[in-house]
Amino acid sequence: MTTACPIRLGSALIALFLLGASSITTAQTSVPSITITNGRTFLAGEISISADISAIDTKVFTCTPVQPFKKGDKVAAQVSEDQAWSVDKRALRVGANQVTYPILAMVKSSDGFHSIFPALLKSKIDIRASETLRLDGYQVETKRAVKAGDTIPVLLIGDALLSVEPADGAKDKSDTKPWFAAYKDSTKLSDRPALVEVWRVENEHVGR
Repeated sequence: MTTACPIRLGSALIALFLLGASSITTAQTSVPSITITNGRTFLAGEISISADISAIDTKVFTCTPVQPFKKGDKVAAQVSEDQAWSVDKRALRVGANQVTYPILAMVKSSDGFHSIFPALLKSKIDIRASETLRLDGYQVETKRAVKAGDTIPVLLIGDALLSVEPADGAKDKSDTKPWFAAYKDSTKLSDRPALVEVWRVENEHVGR
């Protein structure tokens, strides 16, 4: 289901459209500060959580947000017309490095706004490289072998779980895709490019 949520920034009212149950609204602070990043103007504000964000447990994996949320929680954020990034961040291990990700974000893609939550996915089963599984409401695709007990840092974007690390072999950044992906069965093939588009924006935001 698509829900509409307003952002009020000064005198401007921007309609946000979020996919899935984890819809978010944003409100200005009393005296917003202004920052400019990569030519985009951000105002200080807050993100209000409109649904619980908690662990996902299936027969294939468990996935736990690095920061669970309850409905009504509010988080300080930097907000523009098409992006919102929480001020609070958490480190995820990406290969041999630690990379800090906002604990939540909202990014506009070609099909509207999507919420993003960093999380840790733990596999319950072995999955062979280049294997695709459909089990317990999810279609799981992986370019690398996964063993039961492996933990994969992911971004929860709508109903998709995408590894923060990209698959090998991309010609440039615009061609990168996650090496691991789990899509809910309700996710259409036509929805996936926009989800990967948001995934790229998030990784670019954190400097990857």
